[in-house]
Amino acid sequence: MDERDAFLASEPAAEPYLKPFVGAREYLQGGMRWILALHDAKPNTLASLPLVRERMTAHMAWMRAVTGRMKSDYMYSVGVVYKTYPMPDEGADLQDLNPLAQAVLDARAAHSDATLADLYDQDLMPHDLRKAHQALDRAVDKLYCPKKFASERERVEHLFVLMRGWGPLHSRNR
Repeated sequence: MDERDAFLASEPAAEPYLKPFVGAREYLQGGMRWILALHDAKPNTLASLPLVRERMTAHMAWMRAVTGRMKSDYMYSVGVVYKTYPMPDEGADLQDLNPLAQAVLDARAAHSDATLADLYDQDLMPHDLRKAHQALDRAVDKLYCPKKFASERERVEHLFVLMRGWGPLHSRNR
């Protein structure tokens, strides 16, 4: 089973958003790659796709670390942000993330009168939503490293090590 099929087995409603991507490697050497094309996805649809949301959330810490800014907006680059993001080991069990991602969605739904800006304002974030995100973040972190990261900086440093192919930071002498 390839990565696309495995993802769809866990998140079948994401199928309309999986699109083939033909880069230079695929064009010259053949093969298929897939991307999540979410530009037409409605927020309520995204809210019902916990694995898609998790990929988006994990991506944000990486994007903040590797991309530049124009004014206060992040500048996305396929070559800098997307192609370099290190994925968890192939054998990683992503199923454990489903109930945690659902807990985030449930916490958000419990505050349906609030805007996303209000929900994610660090000073205003409801306690249940913050707790749900913290539990999800801990589970995602464990996919990359068995010990808790001390900071976002340590998390991003670890991702850089994985990106460069040096192997997991916890298995190397520092």
